Amino acid sequence: NYDDPSLYEGLFKIKMQEDPDAAAAILQEGRQKYPDDLTLLYAEINDALKNNEIASLESKLKEAIQKDPENVSLYTTTGSVYDRLFQEMMDSDTAKANAYFDSAKVYFEKSLEIDEDNVDAIYSIGALYYNKAAQGTQELQAMADDLTTAGMAKYDAKKLKVDKIFDEALPYFQKAERVNPSDWNTLIALKEIYARKNKMDISA
Repeated sequence: NYDDPSLYEGLFKIKMQEDPDAAAAILQEGRQKYPDDLTLLYAEINDALKNNEIASLESKLKEAIQKDPENVSLYTTTGSVYDRLFQEMMDSDTAKANAYFDSAKVYFEKSLEIDEDNVDAIYSIGALYYNKAAQGTQELQAMADDLTTAGMAKYDAKKLKVDKIFDEALPYFQKAERVNPSDWNTLIALKEIYARKNKMDISA
């Protein structure tokens, strides 16, 4: 009955090596006894991230944000959770996917309100738009076989939308490159977008 929440965190970390179920029970007991302790909440969040428990992460992260509103990583992590849900729903439920897209962007933007040069948030917003445009590119490939006048008109209209989404991604990747010029993923994304815009001198 020693009154110290760090004991639960320590026991949780030790037990995780040998018995994850027992570790989870220890963490749950600690959270019930110390519901306002951030260290135990972060342990719970990290465990859920490691186990890809997306459904439970949303409420845990929002709880953490309420307790620690200036922690930039909480906003970027929440944005990443919504981004993952967006990608999972892209092929099956457009309405849900768009809602998750909007939520992800909101949380990444909140990160930038605290730290305008947070490269993870900058890159992630660019990647959000990029992945949405890439999905549109796949749809374009399926439309390309319809060579009727109506089919070609639909293709052209869709291509304009896709190109616009790529254009929305571009300034975020450009800023991410300025903040971190050596990031390989940013450079690849910029190369692809410039190639699509026929700016081969920059793409190369």
